[in-house]
Amino acid sequence: MASSTVSRRAVLAVVAAAAALGFVVLAMQVSGTLGPTDLDSSALRNLPDWLTARDRRDFVEYLSYPGRPLAVVLASAVLAALVWQQSRRRGPALFAAVAPITVSVIAELVVKPLVDREAPTGGGQFFPSGHVVGIASVAVAAWLVWVSRWPSRTARMFAAGGLALVVVAVGTSRVVLRNHYATDAVGGALYAVATVAAAAAIFLPDRSPTDGRSNTIAVTPDSSLDDDEDVGAAAGFTSSAELPERRRTR
Repeated sequence: MASSTVSRRAVLAVVAAAAALGFVVLAMQVSGTLGPTDLDSSALRNLPDWLTARDRRDFVEYLSYPGRPLAVVLASAVLAALVWQQSRRRGPALFAAVAPITVSVIAELVVKPLVDREAPTGGGQFFPSGHVVGIASVAVAAWLVWVSRWPSRTARMFAAGGLALVVVAVGTSRVVLRNHYATDAVGGALYAVATVAAAAAIFLPDRSPTDGRSNTIAVTPDSSLDDDEDVGAAAGFTSSAELPERRRTR
């Protein structure tokens, strides 16, 4: 049967377009505004009391540290080293080192002035949240060039959940500390996903950085392969003779 393929680059393009659309819609709603939107007011009212208590302020402040500029730079450097150790490929390692920082700088110097949402306390524009942009950019890059290459699906899912949790923690801390509204945090996450995914679609090769194989998903509607043959093909065995001994003696 003929099979169709969906390239990783095409998937990234779709994800980037969807996130960019969400970001643009949100930016248009808050552009040039000063006060909170209805969503922001609702989010502030529904913050848990244990998180907003005065004696928890230091704890909440710590939650925002991963999104600070220096932390983003250090995280990008560590990620680049891990990617290099895993794949020994310059492209993905360079992407890990440069993409999050570049995305963050563009947000500060270009996007914030364009949207021009002023902070209620003064001091310039604050949409999207720079802290969320920074940590979300690192998280998306980490998934694309490192975590998604791990052989264990369970490990990948736990890592994805951990990365998402860090982003949520940073965004929540910025809202609790009244440095940003909820829409600034959401906008930062959408912006990071859109820009990093788009950059990956453009600059990263459409193949696995660990083994150089074509990075496509094959879809075969009426496959004649049995379960062992499917496993063998996924593992890289090219013929039934190469399948493990377990299959031949079953």
